[in-house]
Parts: sequence; C-alpha cells; structure tokens
Amino acid sequence: MKILRFAFLLLLSGAAGCVSEDPKPLPKFEPGEEERSYYKPLTGHKLELRHVGSNAFETGKKASVIYRLRNIGKKAVKIEDWRIRDDDNILVFCQPWLPGMKDPDPQAWVSLNEGVAEHSRRNPLILQQSNMVTLNRALPFVEHMYVSPGKERRFFVKAVLNLKSVSLESPVTAVRIHAPLPPKINID
Repeated sequence: MKILRFAFLLLLSGAAGCVSEDPKPLPKFEPGEEERSYYKPLTGHKLELRHVGSNAFETGKKASVIYRLRNIGKKAVKIEDWRIRDDDNILVFCQPWLPGMKDPDPQAWVSLNEGVAEHSRRNPLILQQSNMVTLNRALPFVEHMYVSPGKERRFFVKAVLNLKSVSLESPVTAVRIHAPLPPKINID
C-alpha cells in the first residue's frame, strides 16, 4: 500500500511540474543566401552560352528556347551570384526577322523576361571542366500567334547571362514559327 501511495505521489508531483507553453515558431528556412550589393567579377574563365534546343515551333502550342552554359576551360569556375532558380540566370530577347533583313537591328530587341526575379536568393554554382547547366525561357507569344496555314514567321533570338560577376551573351540564332496544315478532308 505504501508503494502504491508513493507511486501516486510521484506521478502527481511530476504532473504538477509540467507547464504548458506555446512553443516558439521555428524560423522559416529558405535555401541559399540573400543577394549582395557587390559580386567580384569573375576573371580567367572560359564559359560558353549557346542555344541547344529546337528552332521550330508550332502556333497554338507552348514553346521555350533552351540554352546551355558550359565551362570550356581547364579549371573549375565558381559563380558566386548564381540564382537558385536556374532559369532566372538568363535573359532572353527576340525580334522579328523581316523580309530583306540579314542581321538583327541592335535597337529592336524585345525582352521575354517577364517573371524573372529581380532580387532572388543565391547559391554558388561550381562548373567543373566540361560541365554544363541547361536554362529555359518560355516564348509566350508562340501560343497566341496567328500564322497562315503552311506559312511561317521567323525571329532572331539571343540570351544574356543575368549575373553581376559574369558578362556573357549567346550568339544570335533564328527560330521559326509555323502553323500546321489543315487536315485533308476526303469527300467521297
């Protein structure tokens, strides 16, 4: 009986010591680091930014251009100001390729960079020799564009790295947007 009374008192004293407090909320975890006002310019690097995706798109469908940033040097390259969302690291520009044009007009580039985060979190990117990263940018106008069946429209497209430490531009490429031919109707 004494053991039972002792166990009951022990249980009661343990319960009396418990205090119910609301726990402090944990801080929200966000990967990467805040953007800094200055990033040291990268020197001695050999990087290549090149269009590697399709050049032909069909009206009425979603389309995007794909670029590849590749380290073509013999040393690893560390890009300190790389944004966590990879696709925010390039800016893409286009302009119509009008009849008679051989080269794009330097003043006519139109930005396709809606939705690119101006100030976003960063995480360094290390590209070893021959390593690469693939970057995409939507061509929103293709889905809503009208082109006569069997015809096509052409556009000049280029990409520029959206970084403070590295200045790099891709060669200008051409993309073509065509409308599918209407289905043949057999009348028999």
